[in-house]
Amino acid sequence: MASYTLLSGYLALGSAVSSAGVITELSGNGYARVPVTVSYDPVANVVSFAPGVTFPTATGTWSAYTVAALFDAASGGNEIAYAALPGAATASGANVSFPQGIFTIACLSGVLVKGGVTPAGVQLGVLNNADVTTSGTAVYIGPNPLSLSASYALTANATSYNDLTAPPILFRNLLDGGDFTVNPFQRNIATLASAGIIASAITSTPTYFADRWFGVGGASSSLLMGSVANVTVPGFSVALQHQRSSGNANTSPLYLGQILEPSDVVRLQGQGVVFSVLGLAGSGFTGGTYTISIVSGTDTAANTTAAKLIATTWAGQSTIGTATVTPSTTASRAFVTATVPAAATQLAVLISWTPSSTAAGSYDYLQFLIAQLELGTSPGTWERRDIQVETEICQRYAWAIPEPAASVIVGAGFNPTTSTQVFYLAAPVQFWKAPTVTVAAGTFKTNQASVATACTITAGTTHTPNAISVNGSSTSTAGQGTLLQGGGGSGYILASADF
Repeated sequence: MASYTLLSGYLALGSAVSSAGVITELSGNGYARVPVTVSYDPVANVVSFAPGVTFPTATGTWSAYTVAALFDAASGGNEIAYAALPGAATASGANVSFPQGIFTIACLSGVLVKGGVTPAGVQLGVLNNADVTTSGTAVYIGPNPLSLSASYALTANATSYNDLTAPPILFRNLLDGGDFTVNPFQRNIATLASAGIIASAITSTPTYFADRWFGVGGASSSLLMGSVANVTVPGFSVALQHQRSSGNANTSPLYLGQILEPSDVVRLQGQGVVFSVLGLAGSGFTGGTYTISIVSGTDTAANTTAAKLIATTWAGQSTIGTATVTPSTTASRAFVTATVPAAATQLAVLISWTPSSTAAGSYDYLQFLIAQLELGTSPGTWERRDIQVETEICQRYAWAIPEPAASVIVGAGFNPTTSTQVFYLAAPVQFWKAPTVTVAAGTFKTNQASVATACTITAGTTHTPNAISVNGSSTSTAGQGTLLQGGGGSGYILASADF
C-alpha cells in the first residue's frame, strides 16, 4: 500500500450533539482544542490519533462534556467526526486526557484512493509514494463516525479515561508493584502489620511496606502505610494508603517512593518518560496538595539507596520533572513528564505532601490505586499484569516467609553441634543483590528425629542472590540432618535487597 503524509487535526469536547452530528463545543475557563496527528493502521484498516491527547488544565469549571469531535482547524473549521462519551463529566482544576488508541475511525473498503476519484468523506493525507500512478493526490476516508472503544470507561472523577479490558502490553510500566490490586504486600503479615496497616509508625528511616515502595518522614513524624480496600474505580480493589497517624501534629514532609534498579535506568537514558498516579485524598487530608516527581542521579549502584535519595546526596541528583496535584476524595489521574539525562544511572519516582500543624484525625491520608512510569510524552493506558508475574518481579527485591502452621516445613539443614542448626532456604527468584535477612523468632521449631523441638531462630551469616541461611538453637544430635518448621506463631523470616 502506498504511504502518505499524515495531516494534523484537532480534538474538541462538546456538551451536546445535534441530530445532524454537529456538536455544541465547550468554551472558556482555559478550554481549547488539542492538536492531534492522525495515524493509519493498514492491517486493521482504521485511523487513530497518536500519541494520546491531554487538554489544557481547566482554570474554572467546564460545562459537562458528553461528546468528543475531530476538527480540521484550531478554531472554526470543519467537523470531521464525533463520538459520544460514556456519561456527562466536568473538569475543574484538572486535565482531561485520552490515551492513544481510545478513538478510531474505520475506513470504508477501498476508500484510500490514488486517482481522481473523491468519495464522500474527509481528506486524511497526501500520497507520496512512487508506486502510485498519481503522486500528491489527496487521500480520503469515508464519513464514518468517530468511535470510542468499548474497553474504556470514565474514572470516578471523570477527568481521565481508564482502560479496563484492552489486551495488556506487558512490561510497559517500569515500576514494580505499581498496581496495588496485585501488589503482593509481602510485609502485610503478623508482627509487621495489623489489620493491613504497618505495625510500627515510620519516622525518618525509609521503610518498605507495599512491595518496592518505601515511606519516610521526619524524626518526629508518624507515618502509616497500609493495604486498604477501595473499589470506587471499576477494575481496582486495593489501594496503598499513605497516612499521618491520628493525633500527630508534625509538619515534616511525608514521602512515598520507588527507586529503579540501576540496570533498568540505562535503557531510559536520553528518553522521555511519564510518571502518573491514580489517587485520592481522605476527607481529613491536611496537605492541601501533593507533589509527584521524577528524580535522576549519576551515582553508583552501591549508593542507590532511599536514604541518600531523601537526603539529596546521590551524585548528580536532580529533580527532572515535578507537578503539584490538588486531590479530592474521588480518584483522579495526575502525571508529570521528564527527559532522562543521557548520563543517568539512577532514577526514582517520589510522591510527597506536607501535613498542616493541625493534629491529624483518622482521615489524614492519600490513597493510590495504581502508579505507572513509562516511555513517552503523555500517559498511556494503565498496564495490568498477572498477580503471579507481579509477585515474582517483587521477590527480586524482597521475600517474606510468615511462620506457618505447626509441622509445616520451611527449610532443610543440619546440626553442626548438639545445640545449633544451620538451615538453607533457596530464594524463589534471584535477588538483584545479596539480601539482608531479619527474623522474628515466633514459635518456629526444628524437627529432631521426628520430634518438633523448641528453637529460637536467628539470621544466618551467609546470604547470596540465590539463597539465604537461618540459624537455630535446638538441643540436637551433632551431624544429623534436620528441618525447620512452623509452630503456628507470629514469627517471620524477611530477606530484603531493597534500596
